[in-house]
Amino acid sequence: MIYFTDAEIDQLINEDLPYYDLTSISIKMGTKVARISYFTRAETVLCGTEEVLKIFDKFKIYPTLVSISGEHIGAGIKFLEGEGLANNVHAIWRTTTNLMEYTSGIATRMYRLAQAAKEVDPSVNVVSTRKTQPFGKKLAIKA
Repeated sequence: MIYFTDAEIDQLINEDLPYYDLTSISIKMGTKVARISYFTRAETVLCGTEEVLKIFDKFKIYPTLVSISGEHIGAGIKFLEGEGLANNVHAIWRTTTNLMEYTSGIATRMYRLAQAAKEVDPSVNVVSTRKTQPFGKKLAIKA
């Protein structure tokens, strides 16, 4: 199991939200309570929900529905939901959405790849590598 430290979660938040959320401040949402819900667009292998829950906790967003990483979910299914102050919900929605879209996308594609390989040869193992793209986020944003 992969574990992300609080420092890593803070780094993820700070990378996306380095100073403050200007939109939330401009709209002056104040003490209004909001709900954030996440749905699948297609059949998905979930990933990243545990890290999103850590972000929720840091922003005092209380989960009301939770599915865990590794679950296979059909299209159009709500898999995670939380409630908290509207300013906090708005501040973290993009960070959490990006995190789960990215990691669930990889998990789903790797599951499909492993399934396709096993159809050809049931003894095949698909394994990961430690290689990563340097400055991945900066390069993606630039592109």
